[in-house]
Amino acid sequence: MTSSASSTASARWWQSSTSLYLLSFLLLGSWLFIVHTKFYVLRLPFDDAYMFYRYAIELRNGYGITWNPGGLPTYGVTSPLWLGVVWLGTFVSRSPLHIVTGSSVFAGVLAMAATSWAAAANARTQQFQRFAVTSACVLVCCVAMFSFTGSAANGMETSMSFAALALLLGVAERWRHGRCAWFWVPMAGMVAFLCRPESALATCLLIAIAWACIQKDRRWQAWAALGLFLGMVLAQLLLCTLYFHTPLPLSFYVKSQHSYVGYIGRWFPVTLCFDNLRSCRVPLLVIGLFATWRDRRLLLFCLLPAAACMLYLATTLQIMGFWSRYYVPYSPFVMVLALLLLDRRWQEGNLSIAFLRRSPLTRAASVVACLCLATGLLPRHLLGQLDRMSEGKLVAYAAPDVTIPASAPLPAIPPERLFSDVGDRLVLRLPQGSTMAASEVGLIAANAPGINIVDLVGLNDADIARHGFRMDALLSQQPDVIWFPHPDYTHQRGVMMSDPRLLRDYDFYPGAANFGLAVRKDGPQHTEVEEAIRQFWHETYPAQRMQDYAATAVTWSGDRKALGTP
Repeated sequence: MTSSASSTASARWWQSSTSLYLLSFLLLGSWLFIVHTKFYVLRLPFDDAYMFYRYAIELRNGYGITWNPGGLPTYGVTSPLWLGVVWLGTFVSRSPLHIVTGSSVFAGVLAMAATSWAAAANARTQQFQRFAVTSACVLVCCVAMFSFTGSAANGMETSMSFAALALLLGVAERWRHGRCAWFWVPMAGMVAFLCRPESALATCLLIAIAWACIQKDRRWQAWAALGLFLGMVLAQLLLCTLYFHTPLPLSFYVKSQHSYVGYIGRWFPVTLCFDNLRSCRVPLLVIGLFATWRDRRLLLFCLLPAAACMLYLATTLQIMGFWSRYYVPYSPFVMVLALLLLDRRWQEGNLSIAFLRRSPLTRAASVVACLCLATGLLPRHLLGQLDRMSEGKLVAYAAPDVTIPASAPLPAIPPERLFSDVGDRLVLRLPQGSTMAASEVGLIAANAPGINIVDLVGLNDADIARHGFRMDALLSQQPDVIWFPHPDYTHQRGVMMSDPRLLRDYDFYPGAANFGLAVRKDGPQHTEVEEAIRQFWHETYPAQRMQDYAATAVTWSGDRKALGTP
């Protein structure tokens, strides 16, 4: 075959690959539309996603970043950048569901594009420098990742953080090899930090590893990059302190101090971490097959920051951590590494079986190790034990004893309908300016931006987040309706239900809306609020009379025991 014929064949092959990529992209778009439709039917299981919409609406209405209309600034969002994206979405649609899911799908496509760029921008061969080629590879990896597909339309900042960390890795790798200015690294790191705060650890480690790898006459750049990044982080903390009167998101105080006393929900952080690794089976197998000792710096540069962040996340309380969403943003470190290893082996002409036979023992060991991660061969009971160690000892408090006239409890609302039923049938009917207290506040707050919402957990309430839940503080706000916390909050439910002022000032219906409802007896809008409650009751429990389910007495022993003990 002549040189010109070979070039023509090569050009046709690359044209075919580009067409294949575009076709795959179309198929992925169709798949994302199906996912979006599924979430539309199920009313989006990530209740927390609607919190961003609530803040975005208040911001658009001119109240600033606040939880309640005209209230004080509230640092309830952990991802300011994602809040900005959702805020832009409010100019496109007024539907909370369409905004949060549409923004998430957009961020998912952006995440794949950023990962593809990070690989193409650092490749050595012309083949892998083509964006179409790396995009096709990333597309295959992402579609094979159940953790990515599960997070592609969850309404949270997951995909945006994925994109930011891919951008950070791509920029840092280019700077390490002297192909871009050093100041782009802290800039990209700040974008990642504004998506998820723990990514600051990845940025610092990338700069530190690069310092050890680059030439001595360039090491001042690493110090400058680290100083600029830390300076911007400190400036952001200072601005938050001046505006919110707290440097850190309220979730930091909630999870490290008060609100989760007696919380018994389990989220399996270690198991979810390995589930995400298992979903990265394709790039992990590539790494096991084609990594060599010569790639040790690249391996360290990509894997150490991701591993450090994932280890940190495995020690945190991962509420709403479905589909390993806390770990998904660090997947680009594995994907880009796999593509760069393929690029190096292509450059060396080693993408062949002969290369795999050069060191069969070490190659087999690495493949077996990656297979263990990629196929979930690690014993689940071992992961469960690690989960329990990371969670600490869970302590459950005894449930309050509640006396009602009825002989049987109320039927439970199916979980997939609970938030939407409470939001549509109750919260939308409450008069403007009324106050509702609840722990599951995302959807109900998005449905009724004119209603004041007291977040009983403290994720959106600075007083509860900083000082813990106090019944005195709650009653001083005189909520018209209290939707009691989820049953996992065993201590808080006991404290609230056993307080004698509850039955004195409220009509308490344990089991209503699954968690229990209380209606204030003498509020300024009592007539309208009670009418809303009665309509909700008639539509939800048509066969039960309200008065038969009003509590007449509540007692609580306050006993507690560690879960798993007799």
